[in-house]
Amino acid sequence: MLRKRGFTLLELVVAVLILGIIAAVAAPKLLVNTSDAADSAIAHTLSTLRDAIEMYRAQTMTGYPRGTSDEIHTKLDPYMRSSIFPPVNVGGIQNNNEVLVDSDDVPTVSASSSAGWVYSPSSGEVRINSDSELASQPGSGIRYSDL
Repeated sequence: MLRKRGFTLLELVVAVLILGIIAAVAAPKLLVNTSDAADSAIAHTLSTLRDAIEMYRAQTMTGYPRGTSDEIHTKLDPYMRSSIFPPVNVGGIQNNNEVLVDSDDVPTVSASSSAGWVYSPSSGEVRINSDSELASQPGSGIRYSDL
């Protein structure tokens, strides 16, 4: 009598169970790594933006850029690595590169504004216009506006 080759139902159930356990262990780590990557990317973008502001100040010798959001974009675009003013994609803000100009030395986050960035032309300081906590460190008290 010929015996058919193949897996039994029990072997398939055990294999699926093992794969499920591996996925349950790996999924949380993958999600945390994704949050870490997003936070690292926005910190890098913020650093690039701050460098562009300082390069503008050093090369023009006229102080920090002033004006409306569009005027600040125009002034800083040549100093950006990609020649495009970067958008914010964290803290509840999606793909927004608008700049809220704040006259205080320390720019204050404004929940009523939809701008992605808040900037002070008197001090040259720029921050993310979000008081949300970092996605990679919930409950830490570290906010995107603190980066």
